[in-house]
Amino acid sequence: MKEKCGMKKLIWVIEAYLVSFAFTVRFQRPELSSNFEETVDYLLAEAAHLLGEYSFLSVLLFILSLGFLKYMEKFEGSVRKGAVFLPAFFSFCIYMGRSFQDTNSWDYCFGSVVNFIKFVAAFLGMTIFLRHALFLLQYVYERFAGSPWQCRGSRWIFGKYCFLKVFLLLLLLWMPVLILSFPGNLCYDVIGQIEQVIGRASYSVHHPLLHTLLAGGCTELFYRLTGSYSVGLWIYVLLQACMLASALAGTVWWLSGRRFARGAVSHPILLLILSVYVFSPMYSNIASTAIKDVPFAAAFIWYVILLAEVRIDPGRLRQKGFTAVLLAVEILMSLLRNNGFYVLFLTGIVLCAVWWKQSGRGERLRIFLFLFLIPVLLSRMTGNILATGLSAEKGKAAEMLSLPFQQTARYLQLYRQEITDEEKRAIEAVLKDVDEAAAAYDPDLADPVKSLYYACGQVSGREILGYLRVWFTEFFKHPCVYAEAFLAHVYGWFDPQVNNAPRYEAEYDLFEKTGLFKTSEKVLLFSYRLADRITPLGLLQNVGAYTWAMLVLFSYTRRKNQSMTALLTPLLVSLLICLASPCFYLHPRYAYPYMFTIPFLYGLAERSRE
Repeated sequence: MKEKCGMKKLIWVIEAYLVSFAFTVRFQRPELSSNFEETVDYLLAEAAHLLGEYSFLSVLLFILSLGFLKYMEKFEGSVRKGAVFLPAFFSFCIYMGRSFQDTNSWDYCFGSVVNFIKFVAAFLGMTIFLRHALFLLQYVYERFAGSPWQCRGSRWIFGKYCFLKVFLLLLLLWMPVLILSFPGNLCYDVIGQIEQVIGRASYSVHHPLLHTLLAGGCTELFYRLTGSYSVGLWIYVLLQACMLASALAGTVWWLSGRRFARGAVSHPILLLILSVYVFSPMYSNIASTAIKDVPFAAAFIWYVILLAEVRIDPGRLRQKGFTAVLLAVEILMSLLRNNGFYVLFLTGIVLCAVWWKQSGRGERLRIFLFLFLIPVLLSRMTGNILATGLSAEKGKAAEMLSLPFQQTARYLQLYRQEITDEEKRAIEAVLKDVDEAAAAYDPDLADPVKSLYYACGQVSGREILGYLRVWFTEFFKHPCVYAEAFLAHVYGWFDPQVNNAPRYEAEYDLFEKTGLFKTSEKVLLFSYRLADRITPLGLLQNVGAYTWAMLVLFSYTRRKNQSMTALLTPLLVSLLICLASPCFYLHPRYAYPYMFTIPFLYGLAERSRE
């Protein structure tokens, strides 16, 4: 018995050391032996790097880690049963992200024997810590979800007229930003869309035509009524803010009014969800930005709410009014952003497959018709009608090839001399010039390389296939290059250490940015950047943190509420779309669909358990 107790204490000490090491480890770029006069100097330098620096902070973290592990002993059985893969994956993301942020490579992890040893030790320590931390968060979440606590204020907010109260609260909180940013924070995408409507450019399906007509049409209409394009744009920004506020209010309204087998959603959970909406800076930031992602995110949220309603009560698909609303939301989501169709298509396939076994024959047919076949056909047909009626130019395949282009450009930087003349011709058919492609490579942004594709003019399908064959062949020659290019391109979506909450600052001659005073936009820009540096507020708009939250929720529902897991499909599809996007630093808006929906699904996950 004493031996067993002694072994347990030894394990605590080792684990505590690894945890403290994980938080204090410092990485360096690999040392080159050629930089040292003698081999022994090189070895001593490497040994010093391996041992690291030990300070009061290291000792303090070691003591705190021992206390933390001792406290977690009372949950030992539950923690041991907890999943290991997810904390290990998160730990990998942290250190790989740190390496790519500093070096644009995985040198901190695999660049040398010393770095690899440090990486493994830190990885194990962070995995141990995250495994316990995730269990504690789950424990707290379940306590909050099961709490009967209420107060007069919560009963008033979540009682009668809940939707209207939350809707007006959000608009009231956003209104100062909407006024200060008059006529609206501009993104280059919406400038191009407005130019199409006012006749400065031809229509193109590069951006969703429905949103082009909505933003450009509103701007043009109020220009004719008031003589000011700025007023028209501001009216559109107000409209999209109302759309987003209504969708967020809809999540609270639906959760507060729904009754499940395990009872109503607890008021502490509802208050946490509302607090995220109120205190996260990203909502007012994006609501005041004229951009297609706002109405799309609103439609996406309503889509998930309606899917939750179908999951709870499949009989709703027999009601004509409900199916009409569902189809309208599905089609809107598909048309308000081009990748919305892929969300609809893939989610429909998954839901049909997963819910097929759980449903009777009649329900199966309705699920197939209203969650897949009819919305897919109608959205495609409507999109084609809009494109034909507006004589819109077709889009190009480059939007889906950001990652392969990045991998090819990195390959050319390192191994340009190895490609054959035939491979060179195949690459230059889509990227203009191999030397330019290599020079244009930016690990954080695919647009410089992608611009070479547009410079080629019309690229045929055969030329794209020829390029993809070369891309596939070169992978087997130097797979590590492709792996590093991939990780450099996507790590920001998974790393909470990355700050990626920008405010667009585009300008256009039709709109005079005035606001309440001349420098109001500078004040807003400073405020949002300051908020991103304040840990609680920064965390509430951090893409990596929400990605982790989504994966934790997926793991939780897989273990405790499998019938709800399928509702995460549109969020996971959105994550895949993010991975294929041009970058993460300048465009966290690609992740807004799942970031905005995560609070709602956490409210649903525990109470909907059967």
